Amino acid sequence: MRIGKYGKLLHFDNTSLGIGNIKRFTLIEIKYIGGIIINKFNTIDQDRFHSHAFGAFSLMIKGWYFEEVIRDNKVYKDLITTSRFIPKNYIHKIKGSSKDAISITFEGPWGNTWSEFFDDGRVKVYSWGRKVIFDSKYFNKREEWK
Repeated sequence: MRIGKYGKLLHFDNTSLGIGNIKRFTLIEIKYIGGIIINKFNTIDQDRFHSHAFGAFSLMIKGWYFEEVIRDNKVYKDLITTSRFIPKNYIHKIKGSSKDAISITFEGPWGNTWSEFFDDGRVKVYSWGRKVIFDSKYFNKREEWK
């Protein structure tokens, strides 16, 4: 169930950012405090890099996944098999997972925004409730209107 734009309690959703999906079961999420999420990965290829509005500690319970990460303006490929800290400014996309890989994530308090960087060059910035506060698709159109 959603708790307005401020959180969720015992909530299930399915996210697809390209080919495959991530099923998320939110035990609790209160954006000012943090949350506990169980993720089930069946991801083949996400079509965008993204950051998060929060820092988090994540523990792989079952399986693994590959991700591409932007560090020092270069793209690196990492295999995720154990626990790790994910900083808020960590920019990554999942490029494949073992079947039904599972992690549990302990999120910290949410900041105001996070971003998605699409393979086609589009950039979107979100605030709470996935409200789009910037979309380069429309920003670039302004040049065409002149």
